[in-house]
Amino acid sequence: MADDLGYGDVGYKAVGSGSAVKTPFLDSLAEVSVQMDNHYTLQKCTPTRAALMTGKYTSRTGAQNSIRFKFTPGLPLEHILMPEYLKRCGFATHMVGKWHLGHCKSAYLPHRRGFDSFFGYVALTSQLMTPLHVRDCCTSDLMYNGEPVTVEGNSFESELVARKVNEIIKKHNQSKPLFAYVAFQAVHVPFVEAPEEYRKPYESMLGKVNENRYKLLTMISALDRALENIVGSLKDAEMWEDTLFVFTSDNGGAARAASNWPLRGAKLGYYEGGIRGPTLVHHSSLSSYVSNKMMHITDWLPTIMSAIQCDENLHDIDGVDQWDAIKDESIKTPRNTMLINLLPNSSKPKKSVMEEYKEEMKIFNIGTPAAVRKHDFKLLTVPTHGVWTAPRESTIVSRKPATDTKPLELYNLANDPYEQHEISEEHPEVVKELLEILAEHQKRNVKLKHHLDKAGCSENCGPVLPWLD
Repeated sequence: MADDLGYGDVGYKAVGSGSAVKTPFLDSLAEVSVQMDNHYTLQKCTPTRAALMTGKYTSRTGAQNSIRFKFTPGLPLEHILMPEYLKRCGFATHMVGKWHLGHCKSAYLPHRRGFDSFFGYVALTSQLMTPLHVRDCCTSDLMYNGEPVTVEGNSFESELVARKVNEIIKKHNQSKPLFAYVAFQAVHVPFVEAPEEYRKPYESMLGKVNENRYKLLTMISALDRALENIVGSLKDAEMWEDTLFVFTSDNGGAARAASNWPLRGAKLGYYEGGIRGPTLVHHSSLSSYVSNKMMHITDWLPTIMSAIQCDENLHDIDGVDQWDAIKDESIKTPRNTMLINLLPNSSKPKKSVMEEYKEEMKIFNIGTPAAVRKHDFKLLTVPTHGVWTAPRESTIVSRKPATDTKPLELYNLANDPYEQHEISEEHPEVVKELLEILAEHQKRNVKLKHHLDKAGCSENCGPVLPWLD
């Protein structure tokens, strides 16, 4: 899983956009994979990771927003996570990279929630693997199974992650199946120049484009090489033919530097550019094709369990098994509806809005940020981050919407995949139906009481360790 990789920031998705991005490995992998072009995540880090691990909508787990440094609690412990299910199916389970699901107590850490080992960071790290200043906190959260780790010499995050994954592959006893969850920090901020070999393709851009864009492109190339190295290790170990390899991003790219072109929106918002990223599925038994079947990040838990033919009972999940639909291009997706997200916080809209949307307010408080899709129709409330951002190096001009966003918006994605034509007034019956779906989910919307705890911030840029044990 990449972090904040834009929909249009891989070569095979950037054709015709004027992007300079170079991802030769991902481009070649896409040619022999199923490209999941209608795959949905959530709007940012924690929600997507929680949905992936639990198979549940985040409105049911309380993980609708990010768990940051100094935050308590974490993803509630009553939820069974993907590695726990896979261990019951006989798998060795390992994680490398970014966790972001809680760390105030040891019980929230990955190696206590189903992973045999965890090498990585609990919240946010620097690409250079140095202590990171986050607001009033200077931290270093790199750890191995809960114990702080320091990295000697110069290390770049993507390269370090690949090395650690390759060590796991080389040491793995192949009499047992292996599950590796690899969660890169790349290409999340802070933007930094990747090592020299990744800068060369973009040197001509220096001084001509936004500096953050230049740095981001070098980071993307480093990520591409890291993925190539991991697959190379699987091939060297003669494991590639039997590996189900899934690549995706946790959300769309950040507006300050990424490209989600031609989709509208960016990370943090519920337009398509904020909740769709490049997604590939590869296995030697799969034929390559571009899939437009609707899939949600919660679907991976039951889909993987189906792929490995494990009959372990999955407890009250929202994900649906997509394995048959992935294997066979002619089979329709079993999913036609999905809750994209439903935040626990809401506010009363302005009096004028409440008057204009009086009937809608009787069904659902449209001051609650939310998004839902059924078939081709998608509804957003309190929409934000709605620009169309082209690559900075392109001759295509980024643009803002011609009119202000409405408190409630409806789009038909079959006719309008780039969300240019708002149609709520034309389809009041659809608006009503989708608001009723949100209202049903609201009935069991969990609100965790996140607290900022200064005890969770180390002094002198020391390691971040569980502080409530």
